[in-house]
Amino acid sequence: MHPVRISAALFFATMLLACAGPVSAPQPGFYVVDQDRNGEIQAADGIDWGGFTKVLLAPATVEFREDWVQDQRRQYDNAVRDKDLERIKSELSNALDELLFKELNEQGYTVTTESGADAMLFRPRIVDLDIYLPARVKSYIGFSMIDSKGRMRVELEIFDPVSGKLLLTSWRELHDPQEGVLELADSAGNQRAFYLMMRRWADWLLEGFEEAKSGAGI
Repeated sequence: MHPVRISAALFFATMLLACAGPVSAPQPGFYVVDQDRNGEIQAADGIDWGGFTKVLLAPATVEFREDWVQDQRRQYDNAVRDKDLERIKSELSNALDELLFKELNEQGYTVTTESGADAMLFRPRIVDLDIYLPARVKSYIGFSMIDSKGRMRVELEIFDPVSGKLLLTSWRELHDPQEGVLELADSAGNQRAFYLMMRRWADWLLEGFEEAKSGAGI
């Protein structure tokens, strides 16, 4: 029996398909705009996107990973306070809102507070937030090094606020872009890492949104 020989081009094409994974089935009335193992965008069929020129931007909601709070309090002897948790949520929510506001304006949309036939409602949320907190234990002296600031999942849905119809749904898993590199554990580093995550998410989302508007999909 002779060994099977395949061309390099065929080999790499096969590997790319294997890495991409299967495209998930869209929900009824939707088609897949973009999909990989880290995220997906689905858009509703037959939408006249040209009629939408304004955006209602709902404040982003933020939720920690299940058991994250309990894990932190066990590790730091209850030194993580409720006001710390609310501060983290508020800072990330505001950062995501400000980023979306800036990006949408640059895309030519008017961010408004008034509903209407020409407006879309963007509803973002951060879920499964898993962030490394620098220790708050008073007896701790020194510093620590970590190889990841954390991760999160960002979801965003777009609605027609007049009819309530869902126009687009998306989710994306995000990781510290410097994951694997040892860095000093501090609040400033956390803020930089999570801003970079949100920046990459916004670029991916708005690129997919433009594809949805053109009717492109997988």
